[in-house]
Amino acid sequence: MPERIPSGEHLVSIDGKGRVVIPVPFRPFFADGLVLTRGFEGGVDVLTLPYWRKVEERLASMPTLDVNARNLRKIYYSSAQQTKLDKQGRVLIPPVLRRTAGLRDKVVVLSTGDHVEIWDEDRYFERLEELSKNLVIPESLRDL
Repeated sequence: MPERIPSGEHLVSIDGKGRVVIPVPFRPFFADGLVLTRGFEGGVDVLTLPYWRKVEERLASMPTLDVNARNLRKIYYSSAQQTKLDKQGRVLIPPVLRRTAGLRDKVVVLSTGDHVEIWDEDRYFERLEELSKNLVIPESLRDL
């Protein structure tokens, strides 16, 4: 299996219990489980277990006396919850993560290559518009 999660954006519903269907192309990467945590930009990050272990190691190696390191751990590590997909390929998003991400009826499930993000539909498209207006293509990619 390739190490990178295939690209794609998928519009799906969140049910009354807070479950979100993970699109079929992404599911093999989460067969052994996954970790949900607060995203840095407003969504919910969905990480594979191997990727989460790398993140944990990096967070643990950060100096405790560094206030920025403590804040990062507080935001990212404290909200992390390990779980599994159910038989229908759904994941239950805990209430605290639904609240911080503003998840309502429709969500966008997208790949960033190394992890998946779940965003409220309106919030995602507003953010995407913002990003598009301010996009600067790195010099190293301009010849593609």
